Amino acid sequence: MLLLILGASPHTHPWAEAAAALRGLPLRACHILPGGVEPPSGPGGDDGGIVDGGGGGKVGGGTASAQGLTPHAATFIDVHGQWQKVREVPEHGAVLVRPDGHVAWRSRGPAPPPEQCVQQLRAAVQAVMCL
Repeated sequence: MLLLILGASPHTHPWAEAAAALRGLPLRACHILPGGVEPPSGPGGDDGGIVDGGGGGKVGGGTASAQGLTPHAATFIDVHGQWQKVREVPEHGAVLVRPDGHVAWRSRGPAPPPEQCVQQLRAAVQAVMCL
C-alpha cells in the first residue's frame, strides 16, 4: 500500500480527492497536521490519530471531516514536529511513500486542477508499482 501524505492546507484537497478517485490502486491518503492542533473528532472515531515522532505511534483518533479537511483522507497530528522538518515539500505539497518507507514522488507546488491531479497521481502510482 502506498501512502499519499498531505499537509493541512486546503490546497491539498485535490490530491486527497484524486487518491480517492483511484479506486483499485494500492493507495491511501492522509493529512499530517502540525503539533498543537486539536485532533479532529467526529463519527467513526478511528480514522486518524496522533503521530508521536518518538516512535510511540498512533495514540488518538478522529475523522478528517471534523476539521474541514477532505473526508477522503485520515488525519494525524505530528506531535514533535518531525514531519515538518523532513518532508521537503511546502504545506500545500504532497508526498507519495512506498511501503518500505522510501519517498516515491513529491509535488512541491500547489495542486493542479483535479483532473490533472488524478492523471499525475495515477502515473506516479503505476510507475512505482510497475502497473
